[in-house]
Amino acid sequence: MRISKLFCVLFLGLFLLAVLAGDALAQKGKPQPPPPPPPTPGNPAFAYVVAGQNQYNLMVMNADGSNQRAVVSQKFTGNTNPDWSPDGKQLVFSMEKRDRSISYYTVKVDGSALTPLWNSSYIYRPAWSPVPLGDGQYKIAFGSRLMPDGTVATNSDLLLRNVNGTGLATNLTNTPDIDEGDVDWSPTAERLVVSTYDGVLSDLVIYRVDCDIEEICWAVREGSVYNVPRSPLVGRSGYGFDWAKTADKLVVSANTALDGSQDLWIIDLANPSQPLQLTNTPGVNEYNPTWSPDDSLIAFMSNPRGGSLTLQVMNSDGTNRKTVPLPAGIASAWGVTWRRNP
Repeated sequence: MRISKLFCVLFLGLFLLAVLAGDALAQKGKPQPPPPPPPTPGNPAFAYVVAGQNQYNLMVMNADGSNQRAVVSQKFTGNTNPDWSPDGKQLVFSMEKRDRSISYYTVKVDGSALTPLWNSSYIYRPAWSPVPLGDGQYKIAFGSRLMPDGTVATNSDLLLRNVNGTGLATNLTNTPDIDEGDVDWSPTAERLVVSTYDGVLSDLVIYRVDCDIEEICWAVREGSVYNVPRSPLVGRSGYGFDWAKTADKLVVSANTALDGSQDLWIIDLANPSQPLQLTNTPGVNEYNPTWSPDDSLIAFMSNPRGGSLTLQVMNSDGTNRKTVPLPAGIASAWGVTWRRNP
């Protein structure tokens, strides 16, 4: 009797093993589902733009270069000039379509909720206010030739629009002979620094948002200071600027080398005539500077002549430069902007 029970147990075990083996062989012959995608970065540090085939893709990635992925990628569109929402969950950017029409959009970092905000005539860098303004609304500031009344101006003015699309857009400037373009907010959203062009000179001008009074604290030619007394940046050109997130300082790209390459400088708005030079790299163009959330670091694009484009990060005093890996095969990248919150 005991032998019979033992035999039954052994037989049952062998039968189950045979069934499992047969099922494994059957599964092996079937196509397997793809592995799950990598998790969406919860707190990406950088938004930036890369050139794809017939398109410019809006990208995000973590501070160490990991989790690089596209937020907006559409054929025959140029998705450029990103800026972060204060909570780091959305981006505002400009989109140029195949028919050359241009609009400003907001989008969540996961690529959802793509929402048009305003049509324009040129692609300029929009900026999301770091805090709500007096009416309790977050604003997008941007340059546009399409005016709130529907007319198209000869030159672009600086406009404000509620992020949620409600209400009318507001003309902050009315400058028929000057184009206002890229823009960035002061930390308290009381002022805006704006790139302007009068047909001859490109300047940076600071405006007060509350009273529409122009404060020409200093000006620039193509992105760098030219009329600040005793400034080493006089008559220089550059590309890119960013207002510090916790201080009254600007980091700018300026053409100061004898060979025409661009270096990075910090302008303290309390003493703009004595800018601080951060980099001195002949033969290397450094542009698109952006502050970290606590202003301790600055990220920027570095493009040696005849060399490879890299994304660099350094201390705000210019020390300890490091390279952040970009996706393989990327020949051009720009519009890098650091998320405001940690």
